[in-house]
Amino acid sequence: MYFPTTIAPKDENGEYNNKFIDGSTTYNPMGMIWESKTENKTLNQRMQGYVQFDIMDGLTFRSQLGVTFENRLNRSVDNEKSYYAFKNGKKTQAQARSYWNTSWLNTNTLSYVKEFNENHRINATAVFEQSYGDDYNHTSTAMNLAFPDRLGWDALGWSEGIMSSVASDHTINTLMSGMLRVNYVLMNRYMVTASIRADGSSRLEKKWDYFPSAALAWDVKQENFMKDVDWMDQLKVRVGYGSVGNQSVAAYRIYSQMVPTANADGTTSYAVGRPAAPYLKWERNDQINAGLDFGFFNGRLRISADWYNKISKDILLEVAQPSHMGYTALLKNAGEIKNTGVELTISGDPISTEEFSWHSDLTLSSNKGTFNKIPTYNHRQQQAGSFENQLFQMIEGEKLGTFWGYKYLGVWQEDEVNAPFVDANGNKTGKTVAQTYNIQAGNAKYADVNGDGKYNDDDMNIIGCGQPTFNWGWSNSFNYKNFDLSFFIVGFHGFDIYNATDQIGYGTVQGQNVAAVTPKPELLNRWTKENTSSNIPGFVYGKGDLKAFSSRFVENGSFIKMKSITLGYTLPDVACKSLGINNLRVYASVQNPFHITKYSGLDPEAAMGTPLTQGVDWGAYPNSRNYLIGLNFSF
Repeated sequence: MYFPTTIAPKDENGEYNNKFIDGSTTYNPMGMIWESKTENKTLNQRMQGYVQFDIMDGLTFRSQLGVTFENRLNRSVDNEKSYYAFKNGKKTQAQARSYWNTSWLNTNTLSYVKEFNENHRINATAVFEQSYGDDYNHTSTAMNLAFPDRLGWDALGWSEGIMSSVASDHTINTLMSGMLRVNYVLMNRYMVTASIRADGSSRLEKKWDYFPSAALAWDVKQENFMKDVDWMDQLKVRVGYGSVGNQSVAAYRIYSQMVPTANADGTTSYAVGRPAAPYLKWERNDQINAGLDFGFFNGRLRISADWYNKISKDILLEVAQPSHMGYTALLKNAGEIKNTGVELTISGDPISTEEFSWHSDLTLSSNKGTFNKIPTYNHRQQQAGSFENQLFQMIEGEKLGTFWGYKYLGVWQEDEVNAPFVDANGNKTGKTVAQTYNIQAGNAKYADVNGDGKYNDDDMNIIGCGQPTFNWGWSNSFNYKNFDLSFFIVGFHGFDIYNATDQIGYGTVQGQNVAAVTPKPELLNRWTKENTSSNIPGFVYGKGDLKAFSSRFVENGSFIKMKSITLGYTLPDVACKSLGINNLRVYASVQNPFHITKYSGLDPEAAMGTPLTQGVDWGAYPNSRNYLIGLNFSF
């Protein structure tokens, strides 16, 4: 996507064109496809069985065991024309990785179901569950292969150089749980559910925690005063509370990780590569919810409305540490996230006749995810992970998916840069704006929030958010005689997308040159002395010119997308019988045929990301448009 399309993959001698249009050297991406060979093999075995005993009337015991064996072999080789060779001075490389896993899950359930009379019904369940996972990895890598194209990974020992690396790791994880749940129904209209769950994990220092839940429901339609309301089929009120845990951390994370380092004298020294996280415990997710269920006109119209409030406490979070600590972050149970939302589902059959029917389902939802607590001195922390995640900030009181950067004000003009600089107190410093910011006319202009004459972290602020305000989905199916038509459409609204793909195209990402990417036609309208009204910075050099995240590349991400359309025809029964078959249906379908959006990128849906890193487009691959013609029949 970023390599200039005007450059052919290979020259007239069959060698790769490994230069950008500015003359700088880089590897042609087609070589990554053609010159590296990979092979993956997987062998899985799964066994499952159970025993069940009916102890007495209403009392049943069931024990179930599932065992999985998984073996994977992943191999790769990079020849002398590969990216690896280009990067490492024509050295070739081969790698073989084997993975072995044994895991089992045992679930034991004791169930008691009893209806004492028409007014009392009870269902009680006790569960004891345990799981075990054993993983082993081994990786061998060799360089300077004797015969990279013929032997490759099959003869790592034949490499002219030494084995560049041999690594292995072995992890064992166990989880044990117990749960007791009771459901009670009174007079077929009042329902109570209560449960308590205990979970223990080998991954955590505080291995055990307890998670209760309870729910109440009232089927109002069963009351005597509702018997004569014929147009209403259902009216149910629901409220509930539940707590669940999360222990998603790597095995042995509570211990320090030591890493070896080869010394010049041939000895090996060891240092702490990752600090211990000794006080880890379960992350808790507590949720309160309430809902209403309606049914009308003999089931022709059904409506469900739900509200929820979810608090995630003791979040397993990499907390930023002061520089004197010797490491940048420490994994802790810290921080709190709140999710509040509503969901509305409407299902119905607007038309239902002998020849024509229409069924429709509409779902609308809105969720607001907010950081309630961030355990740093300024209650703000950069999202951990890759360079791409640096756009995101976790800010106490703000929403998940918040963008952090500079406010873009356009392009510096000649009269602005030559004007005297006035500081935040209204005093002239004796320098011009150009001298203060070290810029020229035509450079990008950003807001200097504190007016100190510098662009730094103090000038960065919230520039957008990738979290949708609300979304919806609407599915419809129509049947007319032997024809059927269905479609599914979705919409996401009220969110931003940071178009990093566009930013890279302008060469305004750190470490990139505008001449080292595919030229953008918009650059023809860049700022020049003859085109000063342009909002696109010109090709001028200024030491203080920033290549940073800014509001310049924040766009409206709202979209409506048709996800699928299907048209089918079912052969009449008489025709099927004459062909000697039971039924036959032919259909045509298209996935992702079109979308409506103001976003300038390829596909706003592909840029939605995860809850913590949603709404950024780093060259996201668009959802493919698929066409399908099919035939279903049975004898």
